[in-house]
Amino acid sequence: MEVMTADAPGVSGRCAHYGGLFVGEVAAEVLGDYGCGPNHVLPTGGTARFSGGLSVFNFLRIRTYMRIDNAEASQQVCLCVRFCCCCCGECDVCTNGL
Repeated sequence: MEVMTADAPGVSGRCAHYGGLFVGEVAAEVLGDYGCGPNHVLPTGGTARFSGGLSVFNFLRIRTYMRIDNAEASQQVCLCVRFCCCCCGECDVCTNGL
């Protein structure tokens, strides 16, 4: 996104949905494309609301890992989940517990 204004820092602070924002008089798009930014592949079609430009992070595999050894503590988590996520009293979670 390119915005020409006298108050670039102020305006840029109010921008929320963009793939690449170039701020400053000499912030040429080519610098973002090939030098100091992700690259030329930017989100289109409204996808900037949840995604940024293509970068090395798009090729990383995200894995989650949990180790739970304490049965009492895990039951406390189950009670929290039950309280926060299901309060109907009629579903399998409520009738059978976690």
